[in-house]
Amino acid sequence: MSARWKRWMRRGLLLASAAVLVAAVLIETGVIERQMRRTTIRQLEQKTGARVEMGGFHLHLWRLHVEIEDLTLHGLEDANMPPLFHAARMDVRIRVISWLGRKFALDELIVEGPQVVVNVDKNGHSNVPTPATRAS
Repeated sequence: MSARWKRWMRRGLLLASAAVLVAAVLIETGVIERQMRRTTIRQLEQKTGARVEMGGFHLHLWRLHVEIEDLTLHGLEDANMPPLFHAARMDVRIRVISWLGRKFALDELIVEGPQVVVNVDKNGHSNVPTPATRAS
């Protein structure tokens, strides 16, 4: 083996080790979990049009499992009315179909204590929000 080849191998191994170390630090310090929590809340709000409150959020990255506690979606109801949706706890497991194509499948969804309250007034207006449409 030439000296040039060995030098490139050492650099590659050092770079891979540094990447693994950075990923481990980000996971252990909770940076990834906090970012995933913010992204989940933002996506739920965009897709449903509801205001989202979330208690606990626990990401188990290596098992592709998420635990969510006290998930509440507020629709168009008044402050003194019960929310549109509330779940005491949710367990979500996903399966990777394609890493490169970023395709995932919902493998398991367990919702404990779900409550859905849809109110319709005499004029036919409900507390179900509509998501904001994207401008073209």
